[in-house]
Amino acid sequence: MKKNRKSTLGITLIITLILAVMTTGIAFADGGEIVEGTVVGIYIDELRLELEVDNEGTLELVSVIVGENFNFDSIVIGDLVTLTGVYDEDGALVVSELKIMERAKDQEKLQEGELESYYCDNEDQDHPVAAKAAITYEVDYLTIEGYLCAEPSTPLGQIMLALQTAVLTGEDFTVYLNSLEPIKWGT
Repeated sequence: MKKNRKSTLGITLIITLILAVMTTGIAFADGGEIVEGTVVGIYIDELRLELEVDNEGTLELVSVIVGENFNFDSIVIGDLVTLTGVYDEDGALVVSELKIMERAKDQEKLQEGELESYYCDNEDQDHPVAAKAAITYEVDYLTIEGYLCAEPSTPLGQIMLALQTAVLTGEDFTVYLNSLEPIKWGT
């Protein structure tokens, strides 16, 4: 009889623990609401951001509460962000995760043709992929860097396609990058 009670008690404890673990897992599985929007307001004193969110064609403002450790210097008005969080009783989104998808200052610099590049600004350091391409295709690194750092800059992917095409055709890769008509890769 005592043995039967111990085994019943043991089974009951095991089932209780399993249910507790399963319930906890389900509770933590929901990471919250995912919201994507543009930062339109930064309120440092209130530890709050304001986002403009497209809700099925209608633009809405969403108040976002960030923690005390949030670095307000890392974000500017116009940044496109993706947030994960839960709504509090006042309807504000309390953030658990924030990712900056597109920076407003980078977009402005791109439009003005002034996007800064670390490897173009620091002559003593070569771009690692461009340097490897120069070695692989046996071309002068400075020629590749000239295209990368020119105004407007030639994307590294386009340079790589020109290098690969030049190997197949036997022509100089700069022919493909200097053509008067833009080359439509893949057509």
